[in-house]
Amino acid sequence: MRPDSRANSGEWRGDADEAYWREQFRHERYLRPGFGYLDYAPAYRLGKRRYRPGIRFEQAESALAAEWPLCRGRSRLAWNEAREAVRASWNRMERFHRWEEMYA
Repeated sequence: MRPDSRANSGEWRGDADEAYWREQFRHERYLRPGFGYLDYAPAYRLGKRRYRPGIRFEQAESALAAEWPLCRGRSRLAWNEAREAVRASWNRMERFHRWEEMYA
């Protein structure tokens, strides 16, 4: 398997995704005042780790919500606050997967 073809493995793009979200989270419409990257990082990781090609976020949402308390670590976000960050990460993985299918 090529290193760039692991969209559903949870390993794909590793540090590149962390760097992306570290910079991007400040510009997201769901950002809550007083919350920082460390609050949102577990949500981004959850969306990335649980993304599966062909599955819509809405189909996975209840499982993601159930997993949030187990993976949130020290994040101060409740699920209803983390949900959009998880969705943003899920959508990012979905875009990369589509791009990969088109150009593989």
